[in-house]
Amino acid sequence: MRRRTPRLRLPRPERWPIEGVKLRTEPLRALPADLDAFAGKCLGRGISEGKRVLLREPRHGLSELGWPLLVREADVVDTAGQVEQRRLLFVYRFLDWIGVVRIIVTDVAAWEREQASLMQSLGAAQPDFSDGAATSLWEALSVDPG
Repeated sequence: MRRRTPRLRLPRPERWPIEGVKLRTEPLRALPADLDAFAGKCLGRGISEGKRVLLREPRHGLSELGWPLLVREADVVDTAGQVEQRRLLFVYRFLDWIGVVRIIVTDVAAWEREQASLMQSLGAAQPDFSDGAATSLWEALSVDPG
């Protein structure tokens, strides 16, 4: 049986898809040494030549389920200084793992209209370790006496 990578479970937003809003979840990964720097790099991925990323201050808090949560926002601006995209990154900390949700907004009005529904879904994110992968070094090194 093939093992799956542990993943982030995110309840489907009430209205989805939303025109002008892209949402992507990534498999869980090991907690990086510098979470803020990791988040900044994620927000800058895929930016074309001549564009700039204007990072906003990070917000640290808890998800609705009590997991530590880092939210980073950035605007992608063209050479004239016009905002082309708003990017949001939600980084959930699950012990020594992180789960990442990336949102790219090209229609700010649609984002603002549906933001409450999306935030409710994002607040309920949780880890899924049901594949049997070790969730800690202790589990990975434990020997079953059985």
